[in-house]
Amino acid sequence: MVITLKLLGVLAAIVVPFTLYYINSRKQRIEKVVEEYIKLANAHPPIISGFKGLIQAGINNLKSDKEIREAIKKIAPRVKKHPLGSKQTLLSGVDLKAFFGLIIAQKFDLYKVSIEEIVKRLK
Repeated sequence: MVITLKLLGVLAAIVVPFTLYYINSRKQRIEKVVEEYIKLANAHPPIISGFKGLIQAGINNLKSDKEIREAIKKIAPRVKKHPLGSKQTLLSGVDLKAFFGLIIAQKFDLYKVSIEEIVKRLK
């Protein structure tokens, strides 16, 4: 019983700080992208926004679809136009980590390759 309590104490001493570190670093990653995007999109005149703005803001530094969606959710009310624009519905069921990863890896020119084409390539 005493050994079990000591073991639980040791595990708690390891797990709790790691969990707090993960939560804080996740939050920092998301906030960094949010703030950078807002700075770019809300500049006078705007520097860049939309998909290219998300990429320039560092969306690829986020670790998952969930983190990317959380960042976009925080960005949307703070800018004039939603970062995904008219493609929100199209992208609702798409893994955005894979989506942006493909755009970046393939160096797609978003003026020449449609968002629909990129989504098709993911399937």
